[in-house]
Amino acid sequence: MRRIGVERGIEVMHFEVSGRPQPRTWPAVERRDAAARRGLIDRIRGEFLEMRGLALTTREASRLLGVPQLVCSRILTSLTKEGSLRVTADGRYTRPESAP
Repeated sequence: MRRIGVERGIEVMHFEVSGRPQPRTWPAVERRDAAARRGLIDRIRGEFLEMRGLALTTREASRLLGVPQLVCSRILTSLTKEGSLRVTADGRYTRPESAP
């Protein structure tokens, strides 16, 4: 029998040998594609640069851009932190110079 779990960021596989569990560990595999993420961030930044006055909520941006809402939220937050976007009082993301 084998069972896989994650303990402290390390994947752990347990084997039963003679009725006793024998743990085997290895570092967790990074499943994210950094190049694809960078490309997605650049595409979202580009959409806001191309469409002057664009102001979207996370939900609207997710639908428009075809990105899951959680992923979109993380990317919009990172673009805000780097200064590419700002959040308005009503929770819309827009370019910094698009202030009313």
